Amino acid sequence: MESYLSPLFTGEIWPMFSRSLNTEKSKADYYSVIRDISRYAKKDFLELKEAEAQGYFNHLLILSQNGKQSVKTVKVKLARLKSVSNFILRHSYLFDLQQTYMKNPFLRITLPQTEDYLLKKNVPSVEELNDILAKAESDRMLYVILCLMVRCGLSAGEICMLKFEDFVSDSTGHVGIEYCYRNVRRYIKLPEDVLEQIRNYIGDAEVSNSAYLFHNKRQNQLRIRDLERLYLKYLPADENPHFTLSDIRNGSAAYMLICGASPSEVADYIGIAPEWMRRFDRVIPELHKAAVDYSNIRIKVVE
Repeated sequence: MESYLSPLFTGEIWPMFSRSLNTEKSKADYYSVIRDISRYAKKDFLELKEAEAQGYFNHLLILSQNGKQSVKTVKVKLARLKSVSNFILRHSYLFDLQQTYMKNPFLRITLPQTEDYLLKKNVPSVEELNDILAKAESDRMLYVILCLMVRCGLSAGEICMLKFEDFVSDSTGHVGIEYCYRNVRRYIKLPEDVLEQIRNYIGDAEVSNSAYLFHNKRQNQLRIRDLERLYLKYLPADENPHFTLSDIRNGSAAYMLICGASPSEVADYIGIAPEWMRRFDRVIPELHKAAVDYSNIRIKVVE
């Protein structure tokens, strides 16, 4: 099988790096993943770019979905490649690479958390989402928050940071939220049923005294921990089944996928890296079998 590794890498860099490895197995494992990514990209390790590195790990994640290796193994491979690249950067002066090897292409690789894929038991069904909303009806603020999670996939952190000034309207009259994080902006279109809930909530004179849409009794920004306590007041942790706020958001994303939205569209809408959408790959077929219809989630006007 053809090797793309350069004489500089195999003859100078690898012998020097491998001295730090204690066992022959460790050396073989490191060299195997180096050779593998080089063959994948069809170029020398020293020529790899970020896009090729991410493409390689996307390929490994597909293999893991098919049961050929675990996500834990993929993460070990990433750690090994990062360490090799960091070694080259630290010693670039020894190999006359100061001007040509200036960046670790593996630093920004994104992988799913271990444990990998969502399980059906951790994604609420439509009936269970309806039950969660029904139990929260007596608290208007919590009900509106859960509507935003269920229908829009907003995270607890995004909801707690939401201000009145974040609401925008486009040229067609559609109302949404303009959310900015780390200088990246995204527009979250609001469904009419959720928008009606927010309008009714904003109509409460008590709400208008705060810059934040959701706040505590002192009119200060609602913290995530405050929200979690409020949620547990109406949906105690000892209930069976019990779903966390993260489970509810995952359910929202799952049903968007079931209803036909592409993974990239859902990732863009809820503000996560597209690579993380693979976490849904195993749970979506199971939810399909349940013949659920996301439109059956009941958002009721709470007086």
